[in-house]
Amino acid sequence: MAIEILAEAAGRELPESDPGDLLERAFQRINAAIFAYNMDNALNAGTTLSAALVAESGRCWIGTVGDSRTYIVTPASVWHTRDQTYVQDLVESGAISPPAGRCSTRGRTS
Repeated sequence: MAIEILAEAAGRELPESDPGDLLERAFQRINAAIFAYNMDNALNAGTTLSAALVAESGRCWIGTVGDSRTYIVTPASVWHTRDQTYVQDLVESGAISPPAGRCSTRGRTS
């Protein structure tokens, strides 16, 4: 469901739309579709999604939601997007240490 909505948005809105705005609108539509599906089927389903739009110039826009990461690798560096998890929030708030986050039974960070 998520991929279909994202692909439809990209096909309809690129190249006229700002890529960051396109990702935001698509992610909002995906969230609404999953919410409606859950309501219609008495479920509590969710999804994780990482998506990147890359211009011919090489400029990149990234959208992520959930406990997925997007890794960006260049000749000079490697970095990743932030996890959107309960455990990552605990680490960032100082409630638990990074090593405790990596070993947590409630999820993991790295």
